[in-house]
Amino acid sequence: MGLGRYLYTVEINIVSSVARVVVSIVLIAMGMGIYGAAYGFSIGYLAGAIHALYRLSSTHGLGINISRSSLKELVSYSTPLYIPSLLSIPLNQVYGILIAIYASNEDIGNYQVAGNLTTPLSIIASSISAALLSSLPMLLGRDQALREAVRKAASYTALAVSPLIPLLILFSREIIYIVYGEAYRDASLYLSIMALAYLTTPVNTVDVYLETVGDTKRLMFISIANAVVRLSIAWLLLARLGILGAVITLPVSSVIGSIIAVLVVRKAHSLSIGIRTTVRYMVPSIVSAMAAYAATLIPGNSASAPALSLTAYIVLQAFLTAVIVDRSDLEQIRLLLKGIRHLGPIVSRIIDIELMINSTISRKPRSSAEKHL
Repeated sequence: MGLGRYLYTVEINIVSSVARVVVSIVLIAMGMGIYGAAYGFSIGYLAGAIHALYRLSSTHGLGINISRSSLKELVSYSTPLYIPSLLSIPLNQVYGILIAIYASNEDIGNYQVAGNLTTPLSIIASSISAALLSSLPMLLGRDQALREAVRKAASYTALAVSPLIPLLILFSREIIYIVYGEAYRDASLYLSIMALAYLTTPVNTVDVYLETVGDTKRLMFISIANAVVRLSIAWLLLARLGILGAVITLPVSSVIGSIIAVLVVRKAHSLSIGIRTTVRYMVPSIVSAMAAYAATLIPGNSASAPALSLTAYIVLQAFLTAVIVDRSDLEQIRLLLKGIRHLGPIVSRIIDIELMINSTISRKPRSSAEKHL
């Protein structure tokens, strides 16, 4: 991915996933049970690694010479990135044990279902992080350009993520019914609360910035602090609220973790991600969500309420985005996405509509003298 070969990255993931699933199913069918699933995962990752080496050798060769100083720098850079991952293993086990102690099987099922339905938000967040991780290093040595790119990335992330969050909240009941049926009614509340945790997604640009400039030790501190905060809050709330406490933990710990990240990067690097602009770009989604919710409260239209609410949300979202978001940013996003296959042309067409609305609104009325001319 650092070489800009995104297709190869996708290939590696596909090879790993397909091998993992196929081998696991075959071994389980042969009677190996849980051991078959474990072996399948290991073989799947091994297949992905082999395919990665094949792609690397076919494009750049395997003749890699690493000096002692380069190896030392590599270890110094990468070790802090892996320590939080290693610590997360026992911490996640403790987190799972706490949920098992304070929640019933039914509660855990609803919790898992709600978590599964936040996958679209996770995909968007991880995709943006991956794109930034491959593009921001190109600006190393150009400090002001790098800082401006981070601020823009935070704003654009807000534009990408914030419209989906109200949709998951407003239509959580309908979404769960369509995907899972009537068995998980309580999951709608959990999904609504979980979706709020993704409001802090723009702050993820801080992590990418620290990784780009090589400050992985501070990134390690932020990751460990976030894990400890999450576990502490979960322990406190689970004991009092049961599984609802675990659900509430996600947005609360997300906000606290984001505050920690912003304060750390501001003190260490004097970096601001443009909180005001980022929040302003979330306003269209927030106001549209309020209007859409109000539409559901109109008496006598319970059958058509979801359709009316969705229409109100989309129309108001489009209008407010055109009014609030800077025209230059809309044009830049259109330019960035135009080259993406399939999705790019669709998004570009939507942004063209936004720009047309923006031009119509910002057009100054002509004076009487101009009219005579």
